[in-house]
Amino acid sequence: MVGIVHAEWRGKRGDTVTQEAPRLHEPRAICSIGRLSLVAALLGLPGCDWTAPTGSLAGTVRFSGKPVPAGRITVLCEGGNKPVFFADITDGVYRVEGAPVGAARVTIQAFAAQSPTGKAPTLPGNATALPIPANVPRIGKPVSGFPERYLTPNTSGLKCEIRPGPQAKDFDLEP
Repeated sequence: MVGIVHAEWRGKRGDTVTQEAPRLHEPRAICSIGRLSLVAALLGLPGCDWTAPTGSLAGTVRFSGKPVPAGRITVLCEGGNKPVFFADITDGVYRVEGAPVGAARVTIQAFAAQSPTGKAPTLPGNATALPIPANVPRIGKPVSGFPERYLTPNTSGLKCEIRPGPQAKDFDLEP
């Protein structure tokens, strides 16, 4: 089958050179065009205003059945370059906003709460305050008797699955 001549010119040696128009009706050409269209569509997606779905967590943190008076919860989102979220715990209640959907590991730090009257801090179980370890953010004095395993993601054993939208997740910690 002879194709339609798209261009014709003389080469360096004086030979006539012809170039045929592409045969778009052949299956091979159709597949190539389809692939190019798919690649172009996929490359165009990052330029859109598409954002990853996010969720929020809210709940109560209890230690030995009692709300943690003060502390910090850390949510470490798993899978790639996902961010880490921190939230303060006040009277056992916390709230984390805008976390990416997916699996997450959790750490919890309990601190002595300052009494609104300015008297001695209230500690769970009448425990005494401990010195702050070097690797713990200094937002308060850690509570004596609060297990160190809850301070690191590899030992806390605390996990959650973040779903789109708001959700409740309580953490009941044991000594």
